[in-house]
This record gives sequence, structure tokens and C-alpha cells, in this order.
Amino acid sequence: MGPLTLFADEPAPKATPSQPVSKQGWLGVALGPHAQGAIINRVVPGSPSERAGMVQGDVIASVAGQVVRGPADVVRIVAEHEQGDRLPIGLSRNGEARLLAVELAGRPVDIDITRMSFVGRPAPEFGVLKTVQGSVTPTLQALRGKVVVLEFWASWCSVCRYMVPTLNEWQSRFGPEGAVVLGVTVDSVTVASNAANQLGMDYALASDHEGVATRAYAANSIPALYIIDQQGTVREVVVGYSESRLEAAESLIDTLLDGS
Repeated sequence: MGPLTLFADEPAPKATPSQPVSKQGWLGVALGPHAQGAIINRVVPGSPSERAGMVQGDVIASVAGQVVRGPADVVRIVAEHEQGDRLPIGLSRNGEARLLAVELAGRPVDIDITRMSFVGRPAPEFGVLKTVQGSVTPTLQALRGKVVVLEFWASWCSVCRYMVPTLNEWQSRFGPEGAVVLGVTVDSVTVASNAANQLGMDYALASDHEGVATRAYAANSIPALYIIDQQGTVREVVVGYSESRLEAAESLIDTLLDGS
């Protein structure tokens, strides 16, 4: 089979786990505390929770007959089971009690979970970002029609420093063709500006000091790159520094620009 070619007007393929999984049970939800248990803040597409019909806003009250008092209880109970185990999960949806049966999958590696959550899906809004440098308006609406390379980084992240030459080159090469590199950090504007000067970062930067965008993109590990196409769909995610993954991302940017 030849290489996959993507065009700007074609639906983006969904991501599936590509690396080995453990046998430890995996539900596929992001949880928050709730007075009645644990609320689902995000359901990972293609996960056991999605297949069972769980949705954002559901409140998990019990798992496998055990009462849930918070997110830690869900994590603990699920981790005690293995791939293929079928667990009854009691939850509340809009005040209505429900009981679902969920067949657990093996846990993918973290990067695959991130890719499953975002690739092929509309890019989340950034929230309110403060410009650190560059003339780019850091909103999805303002960037619509461009290929966006969104990087989450921090001044204290040593690995992030290795990304700078690549992102500088991408902005120089792809910028005139309709791409934008945007680095987002939870650092303050002052700290980010000082780091940019020291590291020679030549692309647009914005401060997400309140962490809204960082949480929306689940950028818990950095550096994290999100390639967003002209229609605002996430096409790829690269977490950490990998020359092979960056080469593939560069090829994807080229392809998206050629199809615009």
C-alpha cells in the first residue's frame, strides 16, 4: 500500500493506538471531582467509555459495585481489572440514574491516548491568550484558512529547546505558503519573552498564564505539537522530541499546503 495522501477538503482520519498496550484495564475518560462521585470531563474517542455510551457530564457513582467518592476511586478500581473485563458502572446523567456495562481495553501509551483524543477532531478554542511576540492574533477564528503548528512549551523545559531550530525553519519555509507556527506557554509574558530572546525563537508566541488552552489540549507533557488544518481540524499530534515524528509532521504540513 502506498503512502496516505491527505487533501484539505477530505475528512481527517481518526487516530487509533499504534503502540503496544498493557493488559491493565483502561476506561478512557478524564475525570474531575463531584459531590456524588466523579464527573466525566472528557471521553476519549474510540475508548471503551465511548463505546458504552458514556458522555461528558456524566457523574460516575459506582464501578464494579464499589462506591465512587472521587476520581481516584475510579482509577484504582479500573486498574485492578484487566483488558476484556466487563464492569458495571453506575452513573447519573442529568439527574437520572443509569447502569452501563463497559468492557475494558488495555491501556494505550499516553501519546496514543492524546492522539485518539484530538486527531480528526475540531481543534479546541484557545481561550484568551496574551501575545508575547509576533503579529499573529492567537485565536482559531483568526487563523482559519491557515495550517497551524501549535506548540506547547515552557522556559524550564530542556527538551523544548531542541524544537526551536525546527520550528524556526518551518515558520521561515512554510509561513509564506500559508502556515503559522504558534508557541503557547503557561509562563508569564515577561518570562516567555526573556526565554524567546535567549533561545532565538523567531515565531509567534503567546502566554496561556491561566492554563485554559493547555487544559483544553491536554498538553500535560511538553513539548507537544498539534498540526491543525485550514478547516480547524487537528491532523496530527507529536509529544516529545522525535526526529522521525517531526519529519512526518513536516511532510503532512507540506501536503496540507499543497492541497489548499
